[in-house]
Amino acid sequence: MNFTDLDLLAAGPVARQLGTSFDQYWNSPLSQPARRLRWFAPSPTALVRLRARLHHYLDSERTRDLALYNRLRRYATAPQLDGWLQELTWAHAQAFWDAPRKVLAEDEPDWQLLLTHQLQPTLDGAQRELLLVSSYFVPMNQGVAYLGGLAARGVDVRVLTNALEATDVPAVHAGYAPYRAALLAQGVKLYELRARPDQKAIRAALQLWRIRNPACTARPWPSTGAGPFIGSFNFDPRSVLWNTEVGVLVDSPVLTGRLRQLMLQGMDPSVSYAVKRVEERGQVRLEWVSERDGQPRVLHHEPGSAWRRFNAWVVKAVGTGADALT
Repeated sequence: MNFTDLDLLAAGPVARQLGTSFDQYWNSPLSQPARRLRWFAPSPTALVRLRARLHHYLDSERTRDLALYNRLRRYATAPQLDGWLQELTWAHAQAFWDAPRKVLAEDEPDWQLLLTHQLQPTLDGAQRELLLVSSYFVPMNQGVAYLGGLAARGVDVRVLTNALEATDVPAVHAGYAPYRAALLAQGVKLYELRARPDQKAIRAALQLWRIRNPACTARPWPSTGAGPFIGSFNFDPRSVLWNTEVGVLVDSPVLTGRLRQLMLQGMDPSVSYAVKRVEERGQVRLEWVSERDGQPRVLHHEPGSAWRRFNAWVVKAVGTGADALT
């Protein structure tokens, strides 16, 4: 597994806001001590064994990648924090989070409790473009209508998510796939992260998202011109209705420009597939456009192994059957 994260360092008032969100969850009656999740209390002997396994792992990793080990050790002898503080871009920011009691709703939670309620004015205010990176993107009909409405208003809406070959959760891809044709028909541009980008593009791509086998799972969205929102939220029903999420909206043209550049690098054909909608003789099909060694390449079938395609098909079939029963 290969992980690369996009992190946002926050200080000052926004850090106090995030501290408030943490306290709300920590002190919520819904939060339980971790010891209640164990059948038996850990023994001193178990702790000794755990420490021994950890030291064995560290010793083996040091032997396997001595250069990386030595590079990390340099941080202990030569801290970098002072240098990093000089490189920060200072800007105003606002933290948003779901209310803990959101999860108590028997049906859909109260809209007032949701992070998306707080974020919607920013989305509604998009004038020129909306760039969205979401590892698990399942827009549903409401999302298709909303994003399509922005596109109809002249907003350049571009979405980067995982290709089937790159996702770590094929079931989520099965939930996303049925909405692609409708999104494209309404003017939304779709990009899907490849499993193996061209070597020349890998370094640029890894600056933007976490790769899980590989899959983009950092969630910088949206970039609207008003400023980027970076957080845990994914554009899917689970994030909206059931998960509890947090994020920070930053008011900074400098950071907006830097993040926009990284997002566009992620949509480059050497890194991702551009999904295209093609109509022929009244039939609609999709194509996946990318590059290999600098040359255009067009796929007429879903990128991904037969096994992944089968998994996605099974999940979609089960979901369709469940919908019919309900």
